Order: sequence, then structure tokens, then C-alpha cells
Amino acid sequence: MTRSMLINKLLSLSNLYSKNGRVNPNLRKMLLDTELAYIRSLYPGIALAPSVYCLLNGIGTPICEQCNNTVTYFNPTTKQFSEHCSIACSRKGTKSKIKRRNTKLKKYEDENYNNRAQAKQTCLEKYGVTSKAKLPEVKTQISNTLVDTYLKHHDSIISKKEQTFLLKYGTHPNCTSRIKEKIKSNTIEKYGVEYTAQLETTKVKSKQTSLEKYGTEYYQSSSAAKKQNRCRYQQQKHKIKEDFIRLISNIPTDSMTRNELAIELGIPYSTLVVKIREYNIPIKYEIQSTISSGEAGITNYIAKTYFTDIKISDRTIIYPKELDILLPEYSLAIEYNGIYWHRPERFGSKEAWYDYHWGKIHECKKKGIRLLHLWENYGNHFQIIDDAILGIIDNNLPLVLSEIFDK
Repeated sequence: MTRSMLINKLLSLSNLYSKNGRVNPNLRKMLLDTELAYIRSLYPGIALAPSVYCLLNGIGTPICEQCNNTVTYFNPTTKQFSEHCSIACSRKGTKSKIKRRNTKLKKYEDENYNNRAQAKQTCLEKYGVTSKAKLPEVKTQISNTLVDTYLKHHDSIISKKEQTFLLKYGTHPNCTSRIKEKIKSNTIEKYGVEYTAQLETTKVKSKQTSLEKYGTEYYQSSSAAKKQNRCRYQQQKHKIKEDFIRLISNIPTDSMTRNELAIELGIPYSTLVVKIREYNIPIKYEIQSTISSGEAGITNYIAKTYFTDIKISDRTIIYPKELDILLPEYSLAIEYNGIYWHRPERFGSKEAWYDYHWGKIHECKKKGIRLLHLWENYGNHFQIIDDAILGIIDNNLPLVLSEIFDK
């Protein structure tokens, strides 16, 4: 069966058209099942008479301009298909929008005219409520639709929305500056303020609602809010404790000072001490003193020799990074690098090792501080400190590069 064969057979029928000039409604009885099936395959979802008319006049299967679905409505008077597959698509179409605007402009001199007061009054007269959505049967229908449509496919719907947002805006639309400004401008135009919460009516209504529900004008001062905040705080506190203990349990702390442990965890030393006491972490995490013996020796030497102000474990210069020793009077900082924690193997490569230590020097330089690196197994520390304080050297990192890396 081909299109031309079927057209020839239709044209050969003497009673193809009825007396009114339309396709004979009894045409189904005149054709074979295979011929009817072929017509249905050419025009799916369309009645037989319009399908035959389109076939004989070379009219193809129409597509909705709005959603690209097949249009099934054929107007027998105009002998044409509708441009849209439904009323909903028709209302979304450009022609329909332009026509509505022109009608409103002609009748009300405003293309965006919307008489909500009259709509409410009409709804009140017909249904006894100001909106159909307030009718019990409509509420039930909405609820059932939500359950059937959204709850069953909630995850996929949320995922699709997020993907669409990311694709179009790179984030949630309400987080973009354009939407924020648009919301502000619309609110200002409508209410005269940037946020509806600034309206006196909103404040009064909020107080009344809070008073009715919780017995106080402000929810945060109610017992319910306090209880909720306490529960949330306890949950967060418990989670932080679990995360901290889990994090610290994966680190070999037996051979570390608390200062080295704070550096390894990437948190301030003071925070570490507070957490150790607050969570009652076993004493093994506090085996050694606050600073290493090497740092203590350097600190004692500076204190006895130069009688200057010394700051230990300072984080004010290149926060959140820490400087072991800071001498504000000389604009000098000193890093004491132990063999274990500053060995090149921990950094993966010579370049990474150098970049890390040089990075601290560079950050300090931007703040007007010279940074001196001292290694546990290299050089005369006291002599190097003297040279730095006297301004003979700024830092000794390039001098010890090859020696430290080779060792």
C-alpha cells in the first residue's frame, strides 16, 4: 500500500463526498482495514474524515507551534487545522497574547489591565468564595494532583529544576543580581519599600500571628523557638564533635605537639585547645608542650639577647596561616621547621616543597614582614637569627634548598 494507490482508490469512489460536499461519514465501511490503518499512521489521533481531506489535498501532519505536539483539531468550515494542540498552548502563543493586549488596550486603555476586584466579586457570586482555589473540592483535587504528580517524582523534578537553573543562570535564579534587583524594583514600585517585611501592615500581621500561635509577639522569644534552637544547637554540636574526633583520630598524634597538630588540622591553636578540653579527648593528644623544644630554645635565646616583644603562634599577619615566632620590633618572623613535618616527601616534589615555603615568605613580604625559615638539622640557628635582625639577610630559603631536599 502506497500513498498514491490509496489516493487513486479514494478518488474512484463515487460516493466519497456526501450531498453537503463533505467527506462521507460512512467512508469507514468502504475501506479495508489495512487502508484504514495506513491512514491512521499518516495522521495519528485525527478523525478519518479530516485525514482523508488532508490526504487528498496534500496537507501534512500539523505541529503545535508552542509545544511541538501533533494538532488533532480540524475546522471543517475553514478546512484548516488549528495552530495549537490545546487552549493552554493557544493562550501561550504570540498571536493570542498580542490579541489580548490589543483588546485590553482598546477597552481599558491599558494592555496589562487586570480587574482583580471584579474577578473576586464574580467568584464570590458564583461560588461563595473569593477564589475557586478555596473551594473544598478544588483543594482536594489540588492535593491529589500534587501527590500523584510531584511526590511520586519528587527527586527527578528537583534534579531537573536544578539542572535547568544551572544551565540558564549558573545558580538559583533568586541568587542572581538581575533577579534580586528586579524583585527589589517591583516591590518598591508596588509598596514603596525594598522588602515587604518593612511594611507596617506586615509587621502588625506578623506580630498578631506570632501572638496567636506562640503567645508572644516575636517568635524567637517564644518557648517553642528556644526549644527548637536548643535542639538545633545540640545536633550541630554533636556533629562537630564527631567530625573533630574522627578527623583527629586519623593523625599520628603521639609524636606531635599540640601546635603541630593545629597546623596539620588547619585550625588555630586556641581552637584546638578548646576542643580538646570541651570534648574530653584522651590525654595522648596533649603529650607534649605547646611548642617544640627547638622553638623554645630559639625563643629563650631571643628573649635573653634582645629583650624584645615576642609573639608565639601568631595568626594576625597572614591569617589563617600561622607564624611560629613574630618579632614586631624588627618586622621579622621565624618559622622553625622540624625534619618530620617539613621533609620534602610530604610535599611530593622539590617544586611543591619550595613553593609552599616561599609562598609564606611572599605573603609576609606583602605585609612588611621578613620571614626566616630555620630547619632543625641545618645551620647555626642563633647566628642566622643575629644576621636577620641586623639586616644582613632577609631569608635563607635559597641557601638551604639543595641541602634540605637532598637530606
